[in-house]
Amino acid sequence: MRQRKRVFSRGSVLYIRFRDADGNLVRKATNTDDPRKAEELAIELEAKALRQRRGLEPLPAKNGGGTLGDLMLKWGETLTGPSANGTRATVAKHVLEHEIARLTLQQLRPSDLVNFLADLKGISAATKNHVRGHISRAFNTAALKGWWHGANPVDKTKVPRVPVEEVDETEFAYLTTEEIRRVCAALAPKYRPRFAVSVFCALRKGELHGLRRKDVNLRTRRLTIARSWDRVPKNKKLEIVPIPTECSPWFEVALKDSEGHELLFPGPDGKMFSRDVRLAEVLRRAMVKAGIVDHWKHYCRKHGCDHEEQRPDSEQRTCPKHPGTKLWAKGVPRTINWHATRHTAATLHVQAGASQAVVQRLLRHSTPKQTARYTHLRADWLGGELERLSLGIDPAIIDSTSTQQPASSANDDGESRVDAGTSAVQSDNWPRSSTG
Repeated sequence: MRQRKRVFSRGSVLYIRFRDADGNLVRKATNTDDPRKAEELAIELEAKALRQRRGLEPLPAKNGGGTLGDLMLKWGETLTGPSANGTRATVAKHVLEHEIARLTLQQLRPSDLVNFLADLKGISAATKNHVRGHISRAFNTAALKGWWHGANPVDKTKVPRVPVEEVDETEFAYLTTEEIRRVCAALAPKYRPRFAVSVFCALRKGELHGLRRKDVNLRTRRLTIARSWDRVPKNKKLEIVPIPTECSPWFEVALKDSEGHELLFPGPDGKMFSRDVRLAEVLRRAMVKAGIVDHWKHYCRKHGCDHEEQRPDSEQRTCPKHPGTKLWAKGVPRTINWHATRHTAATLHVQAGASQAVVQRLLRHSTPKQTARYTHLRADWLGGELERLSLGIDPAIIDSTSTQQPASSANDDGESRVDAGTSAVQSDNWPRSSTG
């Protein structure tokens, strides 16, 4: 009986023959032009199919394992905890709406994921890495629960993390003491207590809105952080932090405003604010009102005119397309959000002299490395701190002392020796030469 060839060609493409897990003879195109490599692939696939027929490996799914979209939905149902809803929303927005969600797990290749991450526009590299991590964890869960027996396509070498650009956040990731005063004055009265408490106590947005009146003890000046929104906090444990003296009046205002309610910062209906409350927009509007802007955008408001220009100031200008028409100036604040109040708290406490351990305890971080990411030390502040060190080294002093050499004499061998009493070399404890 003539033995069949494992490798054959059709034009410029090499094909391989092998029997699959059902014992059927199948043909498959390869992406190599080397017959030896093609034959090795055929032998490998046939050996795998043989192990599957003998029950040594799980059989491949008949429907290709389902689609990636089905897997992500199924994985999303297993999620619990405060971040579950946010994760499901991220998956729905970036994965389920993309065409990659329609690929079966058997069809999905690492190259598909690389192209998918490159197609995601308008989001940061950190968000892309979050999406990549969600897909990887979904495959790991599928393998653990027996939903999928194939490999995880999110390979570290074939699907690397998207590189995050190194950005100097020193100038915009936190507010200075002067800026805090100006922003607090520009905020509406109902937002000022929330802003002050967030800055002094380094609270996350969920922890801030989850505070209850009973969590505040002004007599002992202790604040109990037991919830994030209506769930357990991010670190899944109750924390007690001290209330700074300067922050106590703001808690008094909040307690007075929330009389008759359970929450310290209730919404207009007395219930908890929704998770999408736009405090970042409130903060940025206050920054513009206070004159804390990155630049000014001047644009023409005349119907049909699209002229706009970016300037460092708000000086009145006219439209070049419509002479005599004044441009409208709009302040654009620097990139910042409400979470920056935690960066502000960490940075200002360090600049005020607090130790790293104290700041780590305030921010409720598990490692000092996390806390270091929240402290942004400006060059002018670092320069002032470095001035504390004084070594007494001056060029004039060094030049004058270097000319004063200790007296020396020669021994019997003609070697120079420093006189006794002028150097520690001649002390009784210094080892002397045994030759002489």
